[in-house]
Amino acid sequence: MKLFDLTGRAAIVTGGNGGIGLGMPTSLRDAGASVVIAGRNKEKSAKAAASLGERARAIEVDVANKPRFVAWWIRQCTHSVAWTS
Repeated sequence: MKLFDLTGRAAIVTGGNGGIGLGMPTSLRDAGASVVIAGRNKEKSAKAAASLGERARAIEVDVANKPRFVAWWIRQCTHSVAWTS
């Protein structure tokens, strides 16, 4: 029994590229969401996304660098995520 269904939705997870943090994108993917793993380490995030399959992507972003993160966020909000379905 599913507690909730996120089919057709997209989630961005920071700090989700390993250890305990990988549980969040895994759970979101299992609930049907497409997942973006955002982290400072591009290779580690890419490896984590690959382990989750076709509905996961990785991006390199440092949320501690506020100006760069805000610019990145604005770019994300102005583009559609075509791979959610």
